[in-house]
Amino acid sequence: PFKAVLQTLHEHQEVELFVQFTLFLVYELTGPVQADGLLGSWVFREVGLLEQHLRDLPAWKALCGRGSDRHRTLCMPGLSLASYKLPTLQASGSSMSPTSMRMDGTGSDVLPFEAARILAKRHGVEDVFFPADSPLRSARAARSRRLDEDPGRIPDAFRSAFTFTLPCCAMRMPDARGRKSAEALKQERSNIAAVDGLKKEWTKFVVEDLS
Repeated sequence: PFKAVLQTLHEHQEVELFVQFTLFLVYELTGPVQADGLLGSWVFREVGLLEQHLRDLPAWKALCGRGSDRHRTLCMPGLSLASYKLPTLQASGSSMSPTSMRMDGTGSDVLPFEAARILAKRHGVEDVFFPADSPLRSARAARSRRLDEDPGRIPDAFRSAFTFTLPCCAMRMPDARGRKSAEALKQERSNIAAVDGLKKEWTKFVVEDLS
């Protein structure tokens, strides 16, 4: 299979390249600790409103929209714990009872934290919301590296992640002997300039458009 892929690449001569930028929004408990800490339903409703406001920004829509359909879901809606805490319950067919959930953060019912955490773990995104090496974890969390070692612990921080996948440039494949043509070397220099341009565009987006 690997040889087949290489052959396909050589036949097409060029491969489209993408650059990914990830925006993390970190929510940290800094005030007096309440019984439910960061897990109160009002917290996630506020988080959901804030993140929806960001997704509605023209600059956000424009930047996210440059990715393919497959990549676009990583920034619209992105990965947010609010989506797991406030899912929309869906019924199929003539059933009046919910049969599935859409993780969109717009639901009216709040899932218990443990249920949301189990779903996030099942989907492979638990570490996105609660990174094991996050410096935001409390001393108690540092002693208990993973949440499932202490299921009853209320986290003092969590985060959302939004990844923007931007088309960048193209890479010309070397010939069968592994040699690069003068045109390919010129294209590499052009690619470096294109990546630098995307970095500047990303900086403007974060510093100016989101402020």
